Amino acid sequence: MRKALEAAWPSSFGTRNLHSKAKRVFSLPVVATQSGAVRIRRKTAFGNFVYQSQDTNNLYSSFPVKNGKLDWSSPIIHPALQNRNLTAYGYRFVDHDRSISMSEFREIYNKDDLRIELAQGTSSRRYLRVEMPGEKFLAWFGENSISLGSSFKFSVSEVFDNKIYTENAEFTKFLPKPREDNKHNGTIFFELVGPRVIFNYIVGGAASSLKEIFSEAGKERS
Repeated sequence: MRKALEAAWPSSFGTRNLHSKAKRVFSLPVVATQSGAVRIRRKTAFGNFVYQSQDTNNLYSSFPVKNGKLDWSSPIIHPALQNRNLTAYGYRFVDHDRSISMSEFREIYNKDDLRIELAQGTSSRRYLRVEMPGEKFLAWFGENSISLGSSFKFSVSEVFDNKIYTENAEFTKFLPKPREDNKHNGTIFFELVGPRVIFNYIVGGAASSLKEIFSEAGKERS
């Protein structure tokens, strides 16, 4: 075993190498930032505590409401991550009267057989759900848009810059362009396909106008 180790790392053996400079061949990865990470406290078999840092994709679950005002700058972490053995990095408790789930969809437009709903989605991205007649959907996205798959990828400029979209200024403010990949393609996810089509997508960026629209939709509901 020693011979094998000496062959792999010769600079680690021998007294002549104890104080000599050596090239670092390998190292452990270090996370650049702890944003979105959780510190987990675990108990060993000997009764001692050890701590582990773990990234999470769903750190936040809602936004707080205080004195009737929705605070977009202070998302609340998921209840499952709030206990004495879990600590979110950089998170401070937010005083609030109630909270609104990020998965809650609110109707923001319903006219001319077109229905649009908006959800907060994540701390930085909004989600839109759209319901429309199948014929209108095919005229907008193209005949090949509906397939056996659960999603459809398309050129954002070709779909959202055509006349069906651009000539209707009334609903376009409720229907911003989707998030684009590095090839400027967007993706929609189907919920229902038939005489009526329901799909959702992630909005490209957190436009301030959508925050206002979401808040206004809540006022109409209450």
